Amino acid sequence: MENLQIPALIELLNQNSGLTLSAAMGLATAMIVFSLFVVLKGMRGNVRRRVGEVSRAGRQESTSSRFEKRIANENGEDLTELQQQFIHAGYRNVKSVTTYYVAKLLLTLGLPVAVYSLSLFYPELTSKTLFLLAMGAGALGFVAPGMYLDQRVKRRQRAIINGFPDMLDLLVACSEAGLGLNAALLRVAREISLSYPELAHELDTVNLEIRAGVDRMDALKGLGDRTGIDDIRGLVMMLRQSIRFGSGVAETLRIYSEEFRDKRMQRAEEIAGGIGTKMIFPLIFCIFPAFFVVALGPAALRLMEVFGI
Repeated sequence: MENLQIPALIELLNQNSGLTLSAAMGLATAMIVFSLFVVLKGMRGNVRRRVGEVSRAGRQESTSSRFEKRIANENGEDLTELQQQFIHAGYRNVKSVTTYYVAKLLLTLGLPVAVYSLSLFYPELTSKTLFLLAMGAGALGFVAPGMYLDQRVKRRQRAIINGFPDMLDLLVACSEAGLGLNAALLRVAREISLSYPELAHELDTVNLEIRAGVDRMDALKGLGDRTGIDDIRGLVMMLRQSIRFGSGVAETLRIYSEEFRDKRMQRAEEIAGGIGTKMIFPLIFCIFPAFFVVALGPAALRLMEVFGI
């Protein structure tokens, strides 16, 4: 039976030799195309990888130049007052001003719409009251971003000022121990990073600027411009004069530290001197009425009882 099937199979292959040849050629062609596809894909991957390496190298080479341009933009005189306020608040992104205006626009238009939407749940509101509420909400949305930015600037400057005396003491200690100004700034930034992170971040920025090739005095001047604090600007001016005339940095820091302590004491005395004036209104409107009620109240009730009032 098997001997009969083999010749029949051979005869069938002979009859369909054209079809078999076509299938073999098609399979070979598919294999060749697949091989070419794999080779070309590998070559394309190598080209992409090489282009990526070149582009990354270019980006790394241009990082310092972009950083210097950013520093020059931050420390330049062409910044608007709003941009300087954002820098004082700690927002260095170039899109911060755009985000500010977009937020102001959305709040100015969105809060009145929200008021009108909520008025559907309070049908007893008149149209005049609803209009006044919507106008008040729009005004609040217009001034709210500016108020938040002002509070952010004041809070950050207060945090930096609180850490400034400790920074001065550590700078004096590091300078007297023999460290240079750059090394002292780096060490102080590391030491105060947990207690005063805002000030530590500013000192780290100064170190990065110096490493990027910015002059040391320009980097310190940028510290005063970014924070907007007069005490730091005064320190920068004293360091600039010290380096210009060749005097010791440690001695300059010690003198400024003593002057800053005196200035802080004078500021505290000034605040204490103004407490008496500020206490007049609470005394008149809060304490004196309660005192008069307790002291003269029983006598007034007795007089009213005697005279039958």
